[in-house]
Order: sequence, then C-alpha cells, then structure tokens
Amino acid sequence: MCFTEPGRVTTIDGSMVRVETADGVLDASLRLVEAGGRAVGVGDWVLMSLGLVVDVVDEDEGSALLEQMRSLRRAGVES
Repeated sequence: MCFTEPGRVTTIDGSMVRVETADGVLDASLRLVEAGGRAVGVGDWVLMSLGLVVDVVDEDEGSALLEQMRSLRRAGVES
C-alpha cells in the first residue's frame, strides 16, 4: 500500500527539498510538481510519496494531515 506523507518544507536546494514530517526530516525531489508548473517555497506544506513531492496543500490541510499521521504513529506504537 502506498500513501503520501505530509510535511512542511524547511529548505530548498535546486530541485531537492528537506521536509519536516511525522517521521522526522526527509529529503524529496520537486521534479514532479515542477513539471506540473507548481512552485514550492520554504514553509509550504507538501505531500510526499516515494521520495517525490506529489502535491502542495494549504497550511490548514497540511497541519491537520500531519497531526493525523502523528496520531496514527502513536496508535501503532501503543498497540
């Protein structure tokens, strides 16, 4: 099963970003969203899958998804 990982962009270096997620800080490529004409900036909320940023979301959606992911991780650790 594949799913996207929500996170907030902390740094950008060319077509690579560093993203703060529920699992910590991960690196991802912007090439997919750039090919679709989307711009990404530091502080933006993104969805990542398999090392690629696949979408940009607004702050409300991004922070809600991140909290849900953290809750799922906590529930998995406790069970």
